[in-house]
Amino acid sequence: MLSFFLFTINTLRFTLPILTLYGTAPTFITFWFLLRSITSILFPRHIYRRCDDHLYSIYQRLVLFFFQNWVSVKVCLTIHLFK
Repeated sequence: MLSFFLFTINTLRFTLPILTLYGTAPTFITFWFLLRSITSILFPRHIYRRCDDHLYSIYQRLVLFFFQNWVSVKVCLTIHLFK
């Protein structure tokens, strides 16, 4: 009984973040589409870029939160600049 409980908890530890991220992705895509539609008509392009970057950073913070705190995986992002 205890081993089944531990197995279930360990399985939920990986599935809950994945389900949450898949569940929030359509909301972010819908919000991005509305943002794109509104800012392309009414505002200059730099405002769209700023809002798009902000929306992307919110989603990336959500991804990093789940995979670093909930799943206990360290995510390392590196950027290589070529000259």
